Amino acid sequence: MRWPTEVSSAPPHITNREPLTAACLIAIYDSVDHTCTLVRAGLSEPDLVLPDSESATVTTPEGPVLAGTDHAPFPATEITMPAGSTLAVGNEDLLETSPTLRVPLREGATLPLTEVCDTLSYALRDRHDTEKMLLLARARGLPPDRVLTVALAEDLAAVPAARKAARRQLAAWKISEESAFTTELIVSELVASAVRYGAPPYRVRLLLDDRLTCEICDAGTSVPHLKHARAIDEGGRGLFIVASIADAWGVRYHVQGKTVWAQQGTVAAEPE
Repeated sequence: MRWPTEVSSAPPHITNREPLTAACLIAIYDSVDHTCTLVRAGLSEPDLVLPDSESATVTTPEGPVLAGTDHAPFPATEITMPAGSTLAVGNEDLLETSPTLRVPLREGATLPLTEVCDTLSYALRDRHDTEKMLLLARARGLPPDRVLTVALAEDLAAVPAARKAARRQLAAWKISEESAFTTELIVSELVASAVRYGAPPYRVRLLLDDRLTCEICDAGTSVPHLKHARAIDEGGRGLFIVASIADAWGVRYHVQGKTVWAQQGTVAAEPE
């Protein structure tokens, strides 16, 4: 992935007269289901190059630019994106105004992205009419042995079942006892929260790559809130505990339901 760009501050007289806005494209890739969800705010539509070198522009409804006056909702688009596919996003319709750039993109479908970027840089070296920016991202799938997916019961019996399944998988991955305990606690709290405040069906998923990610999916649309429970409160600490021990956490919404996730950036392995 390479994204060369230049950033400069605008003169004060310009910022006083014209509101500053920004365009962007957000892409969330599921390395297990091999799907990509796209939301576009003013930026041009991306191109998708499949591993077999087929390419096409991804039709993505345009949302308003960031910090603009239009407050319309941002429509999301979900596409199938097999492992090895390359997503290309350019500024100012770069791929539309320079269609020849799609040739090295297709020809480089199986080449390292660094080589593809070098080829594109040479192709753009004579264009000085505008600032050029092209972001390439290649999808990488997770091997099946790095994924655990478990469907859960529709009551609080799901909590011990999820924790037991997580413990067994963490042992197979040879995760250290300390890191495994933290993951089990995250699983317990997220599953309990989903059962109490979400809607069935429930599913837990553990992903191991350079990070260890725990995901809990349910069909509810309620928004999880981080609470600071009082000493006399019997509940309300689950998400606070997860936020305290995980390196990052968040929520992704789907057409039906949501996924609450938590990540541990580094996990120790048991010594050989």
